[in-house]
Amino acid sequence: MPWRILLAKTDIWMPLYIRDYLVDTMHLTAEQHGCYLLLLMHQWTRGSIPSDMQGLRNICRLGGDPEHFSSIWNILRPFFSDNGDSFVQQRLAVEKEKSEGRRSERSKSGSLGAIRKWGTEEERNKLTRSERLANARRLATHSPSEWQALLFICENRCAKCNQSDVDLVKDHIIPVCIEGASDGIDNLQPLCRSCNAAKGNERVDYRPNDWKEQIAKRLAEPPNNGWQTPTPSPSPSPSPAPIERNTLSLLPTEEPQPKFSSQAAFSIWNQHCGILPKVEAFTEKRKRKAQARIKSGLTEERFLRAVRCCTEKPFLRGENSSAWTATFDWLVHNDENIEKAINNPYGAGGTNGKQQLKGNFTGIREQNNRDAMQRALKIATGICDPGAM
Repeated sequence: MPWRILLAKTDIWMPLYIRDYLVDTMHLTAEQHGCYLLLLMHQWTRGSIPSDMQGLRNICRLGGDPEHFSSIWNILRPFFSDNGDSFVQQRLAVEKEKSEGRRSERSKSGSLGAIRKWGTEEERNKLTRSERLANARRLATHSPSEWQALLFICENRCAKCNQSDVDLVKDHIIPVCIEGASDGIDNLQPLCRSCNAAKGNERVDYRPNDWKEQIAKRLAEPPNNGWQTPTPSPSPSPSPAPIERNTLSLLPTEEPQPKFSSQAAFSIWNQHCGILPKVEAFTEKRKRKAQARIKSGLTEERFLRAVRCCTEKPFLRGENSSAWTATFDWLVHNDENIEKAINNPYGAGGTNGKQQLKGNFTGIREQNNRDAMQRALKIATGICDPGAM
């Protein structure tokens, strides 16, 4: 199948960014990788994955022990966002939206090509007109205020036949079918439909000679000068003065609080991370992760507290057997890591509970080895009787 046809069918292919995938899934087992990929494929074709455990087990082809799948799902759950009745992997949802957008653009382009090749003469003329007008607007455009001012200068009459009480249309003095014609106010005049249809390719300007000076003067005048909406006459009976929009700032209102953003989280980490690695680039992936945490209720104060905990707790700042340190990416990866950084004591001396227990056993084993070596040395030198040992 040609690759262009393959790309057009978004339901039979799925992008997989190998590096990003491996970075996020280094902790998964082979079985967990398989389940995760099957869930991603299901979301790509169906839009989401179900929220019930039986449906998830069916997708992952695991119909055995429910507790076994439950342990797998507990590992995979942080990759997905809860939409109430379903789960969605946000990165994949963004990629699907991009793919659908490209597909729609290709479909539109194909339809335009079909009209040019096989469409009726009316359809081709309409398409050509819209393309020419788009080209004219790339050169220059006009504002509604400019057009209203020009109508006022021409007294709401056709600039050619001087008729009033007729429908007026925007006539391009230099027709848009001619290269270099623009949609700016310099190239527009009000004509009735009859004069506009009979014009052809002529380039006659029927506007007053001083229209530029008049339009500049009109646009410089404040509102309520006769060519815009008039000011309503005052009511004869007294009534409370309305509060104007620009006086609302004078009322005693509560000062709005600045909103916590992903950029603010990025700045807080780099300012307070201490010996931990700073973030050199605020990538789109990091922005999405931080926004997801903020959306789930993370505040600026709580994030700052989590960052300080990362710098204060020995285990998080690298005092562990593997020299692992907390990073910005780890902290914003999911809500659980924020909770761990703040509330998990990570044991004494820079280790968590398991590592502390392991260290205790290691110390006992080393002490036993030293005692055995001392006994062997005493026996070899005849200091003591082997039977007494």
